[in-house]
Amino acid sequence: MSELPGPPLRLTYLGDFDGAHTRRWLRIFVERGHDVHAISYYAPRAELPGVTLHVLRPGAASSGEAHAASRSLGSRLPVGLQRLINGMRYSSAGLRRVVREIAPDVLHAHYAVEHGYYGSLARFHPYVVSAWGSDLLVDSRGINGLYFAKQALRAADLVTANDPALAMRAISLGVPRDKVAI
Repeated sequence: MSELPGPPLRLTYLGDFDGAHTRRWLRIFVERGHDVHAISYYAPRAELPGVTLHVLRPGAASSGEAHAASRSLGSRLPVGLQRLINGMRYSSAGLRRVVREIAPDVLHAHYAVEHGYYGSLARFHPYVVSAWGSDLLVDSRGINGLYFAKQALRAADLVTANDPALAMRAISLGVPRDKVAI
């Protein structure tokens, strides 16, 4: 672990905590000595070492069980409607209150059209959204995905992208160049 240039930051994340990308970000900042928090609607399947986990629905099914259950629902509801409902669920479960209680230095959401949208509902700044590819290159092509992507990106103080094409897509969706980092 290298020396921090200042005091540790309190960082709060929204994302798929069973996914490799978000877990990697958490691990890196934990290893660097920051105070890392994760907010999830459901408890992730695996532990998040060194991370303070805030589960909005602690008695609910695990994310894996919820994902399996949502597949049957997903066959009946359009993805856009599912995301709108999930955003309402995050809000009604106290997302904004939990973010305020954590009082992070930064709120950071991964995957723009889903957790990026949910994070925008917290109305917290500074707010960072990380795009990972299919969220902006595929999911934002339809009218519903475009709505959620633009909501997330409009709320963000910074958008991170993992390659230049993704950064250009964020810019084409209205993010100023100086708010996009690769």
